Amino acid sequence: VTLYADLHPTEVVGLVLVDPAFASQNHDNALAVWSAYPEILAEQRRQQVAGWKLKQDCADLARAGQLKAEALRACPCITAPKDQPELASYVVSYCSGAKQYEAMLAEEAALTGTVGDSSSVSTAQEAAAAQSFGTTPLIVLTSASGWRYAGREEPNALLTMVWRAGHVGLAARSSRGKVVVVPNSGHLIQSNKPHAVVDAIREVIDAARRD
Repeated sequence: VTLYADLHPTEVVGLVLVDPAFASQNHDNALAVWSAYPEILAEQRRQQVAGWKLKQDCADLARAGQLKAEALRACPCITAPKDQPELASYVVSYCSGAKQYEAMLAEEAALTGTVGDSSSVSTAQEAAAAQSFGTTPLIVLTSASGWRYAGREEPNALLTMVWRAGHVGLAARSSRGKVVVVPNSGHLIQSNKPHAVVDAIREVIDAARRD
């Protein structure tokens, strides 16, 4: 979203960013935090490699038409809501295709880089294009729960500081930017506190219309 706003400023009249990722989050400050906890960093990298391989295997099986039953249950995909069992057949059909896993792999490569390469397409593009958003109305919604990783309070606190500092940096790119910490919210604010997102959108739209 921010990259689009950088590249097409005349087409953007306002921004609402919902607990957003940001270009430097997996570099600089975040790496400094992880370096203090090498065992956690090693485990994170192990999980990244395992997750990447699983998604790649699922995509390969799906393209070959072999993603069935037991293999399908092992793949990371959506599940049908318990109160909507009628969606089960749709979920099976959706998760049996390769696009879901290809999209996950592409998203991870863009955000965090591929396994064995910590560079990120999104980070490089955003760093090259980043500019001031001027007076564009901008609200950054931030999760109240902060970072949760491995039940370790100290690294979680440090990573939450990095996360929130990144959000302050995003808001500072507009003279009308602000950060709003949404009470009792997790990362998926749009799911657990949807009214906060709706209110922010309305506020930005009202501000843009007054311009």
